Amino acid sequence: MEYDKNETDFESKKLELEAEGINDIANFEKLSNDKSTYETDLQAIILKETKRATEVAERLQLQEDFLSVSKEISAKRREFVSQSLQDDKVKINIKSFRNRNDYIHKLRMILQKDSGYERDLEFLANLCFNGNVETNIHTVRKIFVDLKKGIEVPEITGYLKALILKISDAQIDEIELLLPEDEIEVQYRPTPNAAFKSLSTASAGQKTTAILTFILSHGKSPLILDQPEDDLDNRLVYELIVDRLKQAKNQRQIIVVTHNANIPVNGDAEFIISMNSESKFLEVLHSGTVEQPHIKKEICDVMEGTEQAFDMRSRRYKQI
Repeated sequence: MEYDKNETDFESKKLELEAEGINDIANFEKLSNDKSTYETDLQAIILKETKRATEVAERLQLQEDFLSVSKEISAKRREFVSQSLQDDKVKINIKSFRNRNDYIHKLRMILQKDSGYERDLEFLANLCFNGNVETNIHTVRKIFVDLKKGIEVPEITGYLKALILKISDAQIDEIELLLPEDEIEVQYRPTPNAAFKSLSTASAGQKTTAILTFILSHGKSPLILDQPEDDLDNRLVYELIVDRLKQAKNQRQIIVVTHNANIPVNGDAEFIISMNSESKFLEVLHSGTVEQPHIKKEICDVMEGTEQAFDMRSRRYKQI
């Protein structure tokens, strides 16, 4: 009885399996083995997906950490400028992640292209810097990732698309970590009542003055200046360099090589050395303090064009 029942069940199951496309036991065993293989493969895929999700999370965290450190650097720069530069004629503004030229330059370095692609890079720079850079930079990065995957980005020309398809994954990683540098804007005003203006529009003399002001404002180590009056008119030499030298010399030793009389005289130099320009070798001609007669005469002769010329200018100034 049991044998008959088992045979009936077997035939019934066989018909059922045949209806499902399994014609014999061999096929059933094959499908069973395939199922086991697929299940093993599926587990491997799940493990890889889990690992990938973890790596993506770590990658995003590293990008956030990098952004956080970059913000700290910007804050440190502002703190340094605030502590070092306390001047009513020069100020320095630190604009976080706003250096457009530096960003384009670094993109070119990663892409290894010194020229070309101007239209595309300008588009990407506009996309990045028109608004909040921290937000917009993600959009720019996604464009590069999409192009690398072959996804169409209508705004980008075929030239850049072809280039991105050829670059390595390591280059894409660099682009995804790339942040624009801070823009450091130096502003200057010639007089206390004038408005501050960007040093990029200033004259060569004003640029020299602003940079020199910052150098004199920071540090206490000895400082050597070689002809700081270059590119400056006498008014700027007196109003800016002389004034800063008088303040800075109380904090540090300053040695100045100059041809301008305003610097040693109005700068209240404590010791003056006049070099012999006629000698073949390095030779001191006169040395001493500005109060000494021979030093006064040397200043008049060398820096003022002789005492007679100085007296003549003095009389004309009085007439004016």
